[in-house]
Amino acid sequence: MDVSFSGILSYIEEVAHRMLSTGECTPEDLCFSLQGMQSEIKELEKDIHRNAERDQRVRERYTPGIQREIRELERDIHREYR
Repeated sequence: MDVSFSGILSYIEEVAHRMLSTGECTPEDLCFSLQGMQSEIKELEKDIHRNAERDQRVRERYTPGIQREIRELERDIHREYR
């Protein structure tokens, strides 16, 4: 999974000043929202890390067996169609 959060900070820098100056939100509201976003990003990063570890374990467990089965299948096909 390829994820990029680089645009979030740029967008907030653009929008925050306008929202605060027009009274669309208070500094407290903005800080609360940013803290919520930060915690969601951290949770997403944890999920990505857990999935990467799980995928690696699956590859380590099943890949050798699958490769062996593919080699056997190739040998059978080679024998059958000689």
